[in-house]
Amino acid sequence: MSGKAARILLSEKQHEILQIIVKSTTASFRLIQRARIILLSFERVRNEEIASEVGLGRKQAGLWRRRWKQSFDALVSIECREPHAVLRRTIEDVLSDAPRAGAHGKFTAEQMTQIMAIACESPEQSDRPVDHWTHRELADEAKQRGIVPSISASQVGRYLAESDLQPHRSKYWLNTTEKDPDIFQTQVEVVCQAWRDAPDLYFQANTHTVSVDEMPGLQALERIAKTIPMQPGQPKRIEYEYKRHGTLCLIGNWHVVLGLKSVESRQAFLSDRRHRVRFVYLPKHTSWLNQIEIVFGIVGRRVMRRGNFKSLAELKDRLLDFIDYFNRTFAKPFQWNYTGRPVKNESLKRPDRRSSVLVAVG
Repeated sequence: MSGKAARILLSEKQHEILQIIVKSTTASFRLIQRARIILLSFERVRNEEIASEVGLGRKQAGLWRRRWKQSFDALVSIECREPHAVLRRTIEDVLSDAPRAGAHGKFTAEQMTQIMAIACESPEQSDRPVDHWTHRELADEAKQRGIVPSISASQVGRYLAESDLQPHRSKYWLNTTEKDPDIFQTQVEVVCQAWRDAPDLYFQANTHTVSVDEMPGLQALERIAKTIPMQPGQPKRIEYEYKRHGTLCLIGNWHVVLGLKSVESRQAFLSDRRHRVRFVYLPKHTSWLNQIEIVFGIVGRRVMRRGNFKSLAELKDRLLDFIDYFNRTFAKPFQWNYTGRPVKNESLKRPDRRSSVLVAVG
């Protein structure tokens, strides 16, 4: 007599990832087959019917149901703590075959370590005029150095994947030019304290705090063909080639506490001789400390990234229309929590990026 089938539970993210796997054109047939088993089980389909639909035996369908049920609590824990990509890899591991006994590896741990050490070196150290290693070049270099008599590029690729090394990838980073770390830290704290003091200064001493910067090189790009609207299963498609119609520079500022709602109010504020102005300069290469840079990021994503402009005048009108729309719809002051010191509370690692008011001048 057959036992009771394991009841399958799925979170929304898990369900989404399983559907992506089932629709994937690059996932292995076995992985797709097992993802279908879990999805059908979640819909309360019996093992006999699942087995018939996916082309497996009833016992195999039951096995993968039990495997998922045993892993569900761990998957939920990972989902709460890790990014989407980690959750997907874990789900793929759950639906993969367990390691089986087989022949011993051909290469020793010492040989593997030496190959990984080469991958961490610059190819220039081996007199190779390239800026990063390929699997084939690493295999060739390992043979030339006498580490192994022979090894395939695919085997090197497997070792790199197991070690989480990716010679083909790189990321840019910016090193500070400030030589004295104490001076740099003091400068950062002065800027952060200016944001944090802004509300009290305004309400108690009638002192205004305004964030100012420029966003140069905004290109008026006109696509040479029409954009094709999105359809079910097909995202919006934007023509790759374009014509250039010149560039603009956006100079933006906002009142950190209240926001200046119009160009007129900004001009009145700047021209009032009763106001005394104090400038707080950011250290070099710390634009991430300037609140208006957050708004410039919004401008880049919402206006420029997919923009199609037939002239500089059209780009300028679009920017001004967006600024007006921004101010009317979702502009709010930031709640700046960062002090410039290392953050202990995980929830305070980044400033609260709720929107503030942006005013631009030509």
